[in-house]
Amino acid sequence: MLSGLLKPLDTMRRTLLFALPLLTLAVGTVYGGWAYHNLRFPFDGSFDSLRSAAMRQTEARFRRPGQPKSNATQVQNLAEMGYADGSELAEADSGVVRHDAKRSWQGLNLYTSGHAELAVLMDMDGKEIHRWEYNLAAELPEEAARQLRARFRRAQLAPNGELTVVYGGHSWLARFDKDSNLIWKHENGFHHDFEIQEDGKIYAIASERQVLERIHPERPIIEDFIVVLSETGEELARQSVLEAFENSDYAPMLSLMPAFGDILHTNTIEVLSEPSTLAPKSWKAGQVMVSMREMDTIAVIDLSEQRVVWAKTGLWDAQHQPTVLENGHLLIFDNYGTGMSRIMEFVPAGMDLVWDFSSSENNGFYSETCGSQHRLPNGNTLITESDSGRAFEVTPGGNEVWRFLSPHRAPSNADLVATLFEVVRYPLDYLNTDAFTSAD
Repeated sequence: MLSGLLKPLDTMRRTLLFALPLLTLAVGTVYGGWAYHNLRFPFDGSFDSLRSAAMRQTEARFRRPGQPKSNATQVQNLAEMGYADGSELAEADSGVVRHDAKRSWQGLNLYTSGHAELAVLMDMDGKEIHRWEYNLAAELPEEAARQLRARFRRAQLAPNGELTVVYGGHSWLARFDKDSNLIWKHENGFHHDFEIQEDGKIYAIASERQVLERIHPERPIIEDFIVVLSETGEELARQSVLEAFENSDYAPMLSLMPAFGDILHTNTIEVLSEPSTLAPKSWKAGQVMVSMREMDTIAVIDLSEQRVVWAKTGLWDAQHQPTVLENGHLLIFDNYGTGMSRIMEFVPAGMDLVWDFSSSENNGFYSETCGSQHRLPNGNTLITESDSGRAFEVTPGGNEVWRFLSPHRAPSNADLVATLFEVVRYPLDYLNTDAFTSAD
């Protein structure tokens, strides 16, 4: 009688043992499709962020920079994407806290900050020499003013004191005179970076938000463009970065980009001069180097041929500011290829690493977003650690000889240091006007 009662139980157990794996597989498949479609774990970048946090022993980043937190079903949602005005706790000290005058390269330091429409020029000891400020929102319609990221993302100073800036977000490129009077402004989705050539032409990054069915049938994307403008801000030419990949042998690399949203996140542009013998054979003067953070890729685009002629990935993660040095090498800000940040110098023809400055327990070097570096005439490197509001200069041997801590705080939270977008150093005799006086 007992065996008769146990037989149905054995049958039920065998059925469950067979059905449970199938049920688990079905649930996993359904969840996987839903998670991919809605950018939820693990497709929200959590694995990358947990890896980064574990190595840095800080709070976990719950999404990879630039990935939307939730569905981006409207083009308008993309218009509101941008960097935070601050993300790290401010340090007690501020200003220039280290200055080795014998080993640092002496010059004038220009910086832009995430707290305001502001650029400051200071000396090596942190004394303010001049500042440029503007209130663009005051002259915009209410809706445009609301969407404005009221901060200078990057600035370039002319010897006569004129300052050209690109705003945060996807909006304005503008030029001011030395007294912060507006010379011109141009709105066309400009963001991140631009470069002014000797003939006055401006090469900039711009964007359009739209649905491209060949990329995603329903969800909008941000499509990035290389835009060439005249000295007065008039558009002369435009090239889609996406189409330059599609038209080239490097089209398969587009599989690295997200399915929708900010698919490229082009963050740097540089016009190539005459290549050195260390450059790849496909490089030519006048071609444009760009950096796409979401693809972990840098590329060179020939605007006359409308195609990518060279591209690299795999050696860095979420990189910024690739630049060709006078010695022909390539310098790159690797945001978290190792979980921390580092500056890498390569011979571009073979991508052999010849120098790097990496994070350590002593320097804690890490910026999840933004960041820049400049090779100075004496061989030192000036590094902007944006998220932490720090900039520092290191020798080729990695010794720190200058350090600046931003005094500005994030408008959204006074405990956070404002994002320090970039510090650029100009020669002491760069300005050809005596109109600059120290601030009161």
